[in-house]
Amino acid sequence: SSDADDDALTYEWQIGSQMFDDVAEEVALEEAGFIDITLTVSDAYGDSDTAQETVEVAGYDLSRDVVISEALANPEGSDNAEWIEIYNGGRDAVDLYGWKLTDKTTSYLFDSEEILKAKSYLLIKRETSGIALNNTGEEIFLVDPEEKIINGVELPKALEGQSFARKTGTQN
Repeated sequence: SSDADDDALTYEWQIGSQMFDDVAEEVALEEAGFIDITLTVSDAYGDSDTAQETVEVAGYDLSRDVVISEALANPEGSDNAEWIEIYNGGRDAVDLYGWKLTDKTTSYLFDSEEILKAKSYLLIKRETSGIALNNTGEEIFLVDPEEKIINGVELPKALEGQSFARKTGTQN
C-alpha cells in the first residue's frame, strides 16, 4: 500500500510484548486481561504515524453461565440411550472447545469447536461421550479449559425412564 504521495508504506504491529512486521499474525494469549496493541505506519522517508489501543481480552467469564441442566441415567430399555444435557443461560455464545464433561471414571473432551448459543441447550449422548451414568447415583461435572469445575450435579438413584432436571434459574 502507499500514502497520498504514492510512497510505499511499512507496518509494524506490537501486540503485548510481541512484534510483527507488515501483517499482524494470530496471537494466543495465556490469560484474560488487558493488552496494548500498537500500529506504526511509516513511509520510505521516515515519516510515521502511530495508533495505540488497549483492549480487554475475555477469558472464561461466560463459563459460569453454562450448567448441566438435565440427565437421563436410566432410560427405558438399553442404557446406551443415556444422555446429559447442558445449558448456556448467558447472553453470549460459548465455545466449548477444551471443556470436559466428566463423572468419577470417564471424561468427555470437547476437542473441536462446539458453539453453544446463548439460551440454548446441547444434548450429549452416551454414545458420543462414553460416559455411562450409574443408576444408583452419580456425580457429573462440567470443567472449563483451565481445569476449573464450572458446574456439578449429584444425581440420586435413577428411576427407569425418568430424567433429572435442574430447576430453572439455578446454578446448583
